[in-house]
Amino acid sequence: DVYKRQPYSTSVRDLFEAMQQSLSFFTEIAIQWKLDNFQTLFDSFIKITNTVVENYCEILKEKIISEVNSIQVKPPPLVTPEICVKINNFTALRMYLNEFAEMLHSTYDNIEKNLLSQGVKKDVANQPDNVDTFVTTHFAGSFKNIKSYSTDIMDIICNLISPLFEVHLISVLGFVKKNNLLFNLYREQVEPSGLKKIFSKKPPPLDKDLANLEPILDYLDDLLPIMSKHLVESEFDKLIKKVWQCLLEVVETFIIPSPDSDAEDMLLISEQIEIIQEVHLCIRDYFHSAGLPKDMLQKQIEEQQSIFEALQKPTAEVIQKYKDTGKKVFRKILALRESDKKAKDFLLSLKTRHYLHQFKNT
Repeated sequence: DVYKRQPYSTSVRDLFEAMQQSLSFFTEIAIQWKLDNFQTLFDSFIKITNTVVENYCEILKEKIISEVNSIQVKPPPLVTPEICVKINNFTALRMYLNEFAEMLHSTYDNIEKNLLSQGVKKDVANQPDNVDTFVTTHFAGSFKNIKSYSTDIMDIICNLISPLFEVHLISVLGFVKKNNLLFNLYREQVEPSGLKKIFSKKPPPLDKDLANLEPILDYLDDLLPIMSKHLVESEFDKLIKKVWQCLLEVVETFIIPSPDSDAEDMLLISEQIEIIQEVHLCIRDYFHSAGLPKDMLQKQIEEQQSIFEALQKPTAEVIQKYKDTGKKVFRKILALRESDKKAKDFLLSLKTRHYLHQFKNT
């Protein structure tokens, strides 16, 4: 099993050992006391199990956030082996919970057969006979919560990487964005020239236009081996895909400026568009070398580069594109066109539709 081969905290094992002891005690009482309402009590035990799992996830998330914050004295943030171990706990938790759920199903059958042999009739209907149905019926919420908490941690880590990438992308493109508070914090604490001194490795040679990206690639060279070594494979795969997506999202903020910024001043000129295309190739090749499929990476950067063409389209075509695809990127483009009545009316209609939908559901 993965959690027996990879590092994870003993707290996960201890948690389920304690619940197994409680289950053994419950089983013994149900049989000795010939409880005809044992299924009602059994359902309560299941609810307690789900509550324990959710509470453990919350505590685990708080501990990881605390450890991440404790190493943020100076950027850039690094994911330590200790943090990786705690992230692995989400994988271990899923596996232990699945085993425990199957054990509960088996225990229920054993109690039921034992009590029936003693002539005790149940007071409610049967549990699902199929173990998979049993697990899905009672623990789908817990598995969803585990996934959600794990995703939250990935997002937190990526949100710390984004400003660092933005600093160097700004240097590459040759202008400054002033509306990102977290970015400004990084900018104040670490200038790009000073940041380079932190890293000891020399990155592969880049084109002169992309030289300012060297520190972020160095940073990833430090970060990814730590994650690869100390994270279980499933968590590492999720995190590296998240990091890739995070960098793409940063790039998109340069392609489509925020409506509350000086949009006209922030729109890229042709030379900057060419640089963005070079940046795309640079990070595509980097993440492909880190193990992500090149065709997947290429498809995503082609989708992002298609935004340049969409920015030149008439409003009517952009509206139709949004209606056909539902992609948020076309809505963002329309939001830039505040002086365009057609764009403004269409966005207003979307908001009205959204409020009406919310009203109906209340």
